[in-house]
Amino acid sequence: MTTLQLPTFAPRPGLLTRLRLLIALGVIGTLVGLIFAPKTTLGGLLLGACYNLGMGLGAMVIIALSYITKAGWSTALRRIPESMAATLPLTCLIILIVLAAGFHQLYPWFNSHEHGHVDPSLALWRKPAFFLARAAGCMIIWLLFTHAILRNSRKQDQSGDVRLTHRNVGLSGVFLMVLALTLSLATFDWFMSLQPHWISTMLGVYHFAGLFQASIAAMIVITILLQRAGFLQQIVKPAHLHDLGKYLFCFTTFWGYIWYSQYMLIWYSNIPEETSYFILRHNGPWLAVAYVSVALNWAIPFFGLLSSTTKRNDRLLFKLAVLVLIGHWIDLYSIIVPSMAGPSTMIDLWSVLPSLILLPIFILGMLRALRGSPLMPARDPMLVESLHHH
Repeated sequence: MTTLQLPTFAPRPGLLTRLRLLIALGVIGTLVGLIFAPKTTLGGLLLGACYNLGMGLGAMVIIALSYITKAGWSTALRRIPESMAATLPLTCLIILIVLAAGFHQLYPWFNSHEHGHVDPSLALWRKPAFFLARAAGCMIIWLLFTHAILRNSRKQDQSGDVRLTHRNVGLSGVFLMVLALTLSLATFDWFMSLQPHWISTMLGVYHFAGLFQASIAAMIVITILLQRAGFLQQIVKPAHLHDLGKYLFCFTTFWGYIWYSQYMLIWYSNIPEETSYFILRHNGPWLAVAYVSVALNWAIPFFGLLSSTTKRNDRLLFKLAVLVLIGHWIDLYSIIVPSMAGPSTMIDLWSVLPSLILLPIFILGMLRALRGSPLMPARDPMLVESLHHH
């Protein structure tokens, strides 16, 4: 294994220049938005930062599941989700800055006298300091697990110690359990409290379904792009794409199931505290956004991925994965922006512009992580199985 020639990644200079140009344009647009429309611009920053956060956390879930299930087929591709997860420290810092700077603008329950009665027993929970402390606590937990798992993976490249794999199996199991709690808490805090009187106990798992589905789609896109560029040409086989396609199909179905479950239960119970969310988003111009979200996150990828042929066709699989990535952004847009833009505005320029900063920042961070090490885990005990996957 030590004599295996491992591919290394070097991004094209033109790509980095274009990404920096997008970031510069996004910075200018966002600064203008913070002057003329601070509330919706802050909402756009929250949207873009949470989109990036979902990619990183979803990548960590992919890594953790691969360790726990001993999924040897994905070992050769593990550097891709690792590079996505390596962007988490900067993303978490950005979210904390947005939450701290925009707390009074984004969350109306801070001024309860202006937005109706809020239970006084929640006074401590609603304090800005405690709100930010909860966010920071969740992020610290995510970052500690990410650092430990990625560090063990990179150390194994040097030592080949199989015990590092066993450690990551244990860390991965604990991480998934902790993530289920902390991600739900963060989702309730950051998303559900945008409408302080709206209640849904399913929003946490709904958010997880979307971010994990999008992370699989991102992994597919990156894998195919690296293969086309020649870096993984001799490594990625149709069987790898087939398994990634099955993964995407599975969680496309899961997202659709959770979306329907949340909608059906709220519609059936017809409780005002719950229906207010859908009344806003399923009337007027926002209804079109809801249809597009369901089409891109479920209908098109579900029927497109039914065939095994599609899962092995890199061109079709690539296009479907891109649609899912767009759909996830639209899904987050429909969760966050209506609370600030109101019922009459569907597309708000100031909510879109911040993504021109944050998505290129994510891509730059990912490219930097990919460039920092070989594109395969050199001495992982399951690498041979992955290279001969068929």
